[in-house]
Amino acid sequence: MDAIDIFAETKPQMDHAKARKIIQKDTSIDEPWEYSKKDEFVDKYVHAVLKIVFFPKLLIMYPIAFLLMLIPTSIAHIYVTAITDKDGFLDHIPRSCSFYIISSVIILLALPVFFVIALSLMLDYFFFFFFGSIYCTFSCRWSNYRRSHEAIAPYRNGPPLLFHIFDIIVASMGMSYRQGYFEFISKFTIMFFLCPWIKYWVVGNEFLFDLGERFITQISAGMPDMTPEQVRDGTLRCISTLENQQTLREQIDQAFFSPHYPFPPPGRCYALGMQQAKKTATIVHTTHLYSAEQDKSLPNNLPEPFVFSNSAKIPIYRVMLWYNNPFHVFTGYVEANISNGSPSQLDRDNGVEHPMWLVCGHNRSSADRSSTFSVGYIDKFFDRFLPLLVFMIRSTTLGKEVAIRRHKELLESKDGQSTLKPAVEEPQPIVVQPIVAQP
Repeated sequence: MDAIDIFAETKPQMDHAKARKIIQKDTSIDEPWEYSKKDEFVDKYVHAVLKIVFFPKLLIMYPIAFLLMLIPTSIAHIYVTAITDKDGFLDHIPRSCSFYIISSVIILLALPVFFVIALSLMLDYFFFFFFGSIYCTFSCRWSNYRRSHEAIAPYRNGPPLLFHIFDIIVASMGMSYRQGYFEFISKFTIMFFLCPWIKYWVVGNEFLFDLGERFITQISAGMPDMTPEQVRDGTLRCISTLENQQTLREQIDQAFFSPHYPFPPPGRCYALGMQQAKKTATIVHTTHLYSAEQDKSLPNNLPEPFVFSNSAKIPIYRVMLWYNNPFHVFTGYVEANISNGSPSQLDRDNGVEHPMWLVCGHNRSSADRSSTFSVGYIDKFFDRFLPLLVFMIRSTTLGKEVAIRRHKELLESKDGQSTLKPAVEEPQPIVVQPIVAQP
């Protein structure tokens, strides 16, 4: 077994990350990034092609795919509902014989919608190349294209989605169960049509934009009233566990963003996961950085997993947004860790950090915080989400009443570092009682 089989890594991507980690000393605050805050001609060109091609195509293909998706997703939802014990607890979907039988039926019934999705992707790639080549030729920017192509290079050739079809079924079952069937199916279906256009045309367009790798990070309020291990376990309950306490499940269902990264099967530390927001769902490759120590089926001489962040106290997830995954809106490398906040945000020690190294342009539609789906927009998005995640972690660990009193709302999201409102009750550090030896 090599690293790509266990951690979902490639050598070019890891060499790039290790080289950058040596140079980048501070991962506790956003790096400066110059960008235009006004629409330029390139932004107007992006929006014009969306109106001419994307929206008419979506109006035709989405209803067809939605109808074809109903039967296979209904079977998946009925199956996951049947295996969950309402009076008990199920932290993951067992990959049993019955699971593989049901999954095989789902795959067969989904073949027509697979055809629609494949046709849609082929048309998308043609339009990206056609309209991108026209712009490149008339603006004389083929040399810029080569530089942008090189910026994406570390994130090419990730593990193919088709080789992990059972991971997708597990993640979609879990998301359907956690969020509700009808909410899930509409966002799951639109994902196949919306995400490729956001990823390859609006944000990371190598034909139109001068791309580079932009670093942004979000760190939640510190949680000194819990141990780092309690924060980690609370994060896993909120994100990876299938079933939860009723109160937490209601909070997850009502949240404007819900990531679900199912626990990986034996023999590897990664699995495909899903994210669901108000407009769409996405698929991600998630490496569970803590699981290398826990999975006895892994080789004994397994190397310690790489952690990109220099401010991580306890690593939890690595979320890879591979360029060859068309069903996520970004390209890059993301982590979720328990942070020490060092050196720039020491007051957020024991919070959850979310460092992101994302491919980004310098124009408004790719970078500005006011442009929906841009890298700046996603920085603001997670500044809003982390206080909600802290509330859920504290609720499931210390109780909802404590979480309400110690909750810190976002005050301002901006490039560099966000600010938070004070809590009604400031959380106090845990006092560890010394162990007294018995005489």
